[in-house]
Amino acid sequence: MSEGSVAASSLKIGVTDMFADSGMAGVSAYSTEIGGAEQANLLTEKITAVAVNPGTGAITLTMGGIPQLAAANTLVFTPTINNNPISNANSAGTIEWKCDASTILDKYLPAVCR
Repeated sequence: MSEGSVAASSLKIGVTDMFADSGMAGVSAYSTEIGGAEQANLLTEKITAVAVNPGTGAITLTMGGIPQLAAANTLVFTPTINNNPISNANSAGTIEWKCDASTILDKYLPAVCR
């Protein structure tokens, strides 16, 4: 599962940079980029799908290549500022990332999500 955490790290940088440069319009553009041609560069034997939500900046990784997870295979990293979703109105402060992997058993989670 560390592969998912590593992939999320680069995506977090992308979301953070685009938000800092262009607000939610930048996040939306980054979402389109990740959902398009860039998608193939992010997929591996373990990571079978990647998405960035254009409205929230949340990063979803589907770890479909890990048979032990079966259908409970999704990691979601959501950006917040002061415990509130990022938005054009909530842009002052440091982005913190929350991991939601509630469908995955703890023993399979990357350390950042435990």
